[in-house]
Amino acid sequence: MKQDVLHSPRARRRRVNDPEGTKRNIIEIATEEFAGKGLSGARVDDIAARTKTSKRMIYYYFGGKEGLYIAVLEAAYRSIRSVEATLDLEHQEPERALRTLVSFTWDYQNAHPEFIRLVMNENILNGAFLSRSRTIQRLNATAIDVLRDLLVRGQRKGAFRSDIDRWTCTCRSAPCAFSTWPTGRRFRPSSSVTWARPGRWPRAGHRWSR
Repeated sequence: MKQDVLHSPRARRRRVNDPEGTKRNIIEIATEEFAGKGLSGARVDDIAARTKTSKRMIYYYFGGKEGLYIAVLEAAYRSIRSVEATLDLEHQEPERALRTLVSFTWDYQNAHPEFIRLVMNENILNGAFLSRSRTIQRLNATAIDVLRDLLVRGQRKGAFRSDIDRWTCTCRSAPCAFSTWPTGRRFRPSSSVTWARPGRWPRAGHRWSR
């Protein structure tokens, strides 16, 4: 009965009249599927069966499974960066701003386990699909620039150590170490082991502030 309602002429008219709503619905369901099953385990048939549209429309809007997966990643990163942009870090003292950012990162990841799973899945794939998205690269570059400016302000005021760079701070400011950041043309996985490099990345207990 439910499928009959979803694929009735009235439902099809609603899809045609609200393409953005249809795409949001597809991405919402696809996020759950990809987060729970990964790229290889998720199936477009299953996603279509749970949405208010058809498999044909998924291919029409996103071009296929990989295109949909990238759209899901972009939506996930757009969400966290849009909230992050409201933190008003530039008007806070550096140490307070850093605490605000760390607290936000922890709270957001705790409230959005699907984001954690998506990033973990993408780390397994060595950031292959993040590297194909200019949208995500732009979003993350903006976030890194904000962190860089925060560090510079803190270093000028003597609040932060002068030998801490933005990559070190990026690594340590994600409490669960679940963030994938672009480094030029490659992406560094976010686990503590793969981030660590002798002579460059700090060990546990490393102090940022003086």
